[in-house]
Amino acid sequence: MSNLAISSGKPPLQTQLLAWLPIIIGLAVLYVPSLYDLFTGIWSSDEQMHGPIVLG
Repeated sequence: MSNLAISSGKPPLQTQLLAWLPIIIGLAVLYVPSLYDLFTGIWSSDEQMHGPIVLG
């Protein structure tokens, strides 16, 4: 009765993170190339440097 992890019924944090890993990888595959292109392309010009601020 002294071990709360067994009595609470929740899976360990490592198991929860492992379940979300495919979703995190998928989102990174979608967003990283787009953000790289924006930061090295149009957002690097003087006229469009406010782009990340507007996005935020």
